[in-house]
Amino acid sequence: LGGSFGGKTFGSSNFKAQYKGSADSFKYQHELCGTLLEFLRGYCTRENLPLSLAEDLFERLQREILRQKAGNGGKGHLMEQVPLAAQVLWTSAQTLGGSDEEHDREFAFIINYILRCDDGALMPLLAAIVRSINSLNLKNRRQRKDMQIPEHFPPGGLLFRGGGLPDEHL
Repeated sequence: LGGSFGGKTFGSSNFKAQYKGSADSFKYQHELCGTLLEFLRGYCTRENLPLSLAEDLFERLQREILRQKAGNGGKGHLMEQVPLAAQVLWTSAQTLGGSDEEHDREFAFIINYILRCDDGALMPLLAAIVRSINSLNLKNRRQRKDMQIPEHFPPGGLLFRGGGLPDEHL
């Protein structure tokens, strides 16, 4: 939550409480996929959309995960590596679909929308999904024994991103 929404801040949000109290990221793909489907159904229910939209998006996202090759020279599939599968969800261009353009949004938009709404009913599901997405961030990678920082990374494995526009474009 950027700033304050109706007196609510990130510090007092349902999401922060759920994320802080949630378990580690999922270990098995069925945990991620089951939670994903339940979250999408919850979103559609909240927005008075047909559940068939949630199920259709779920199937397309699952197919996208299954088509992706895992690391280690492309051996195996992402379903064998839950954190990577969660990253595919976050970056997917698949949309909810349907005839209503207002609700034809990508999964990343749905996550951010529910975060802004701070819908307490969906927060346990969302916190679990976000924890899996975040499990590959640098801080967590450094703590994992199976993730070594390659030598070609910047010193310390830190990369700083930034950008700017020329003043005439502001």
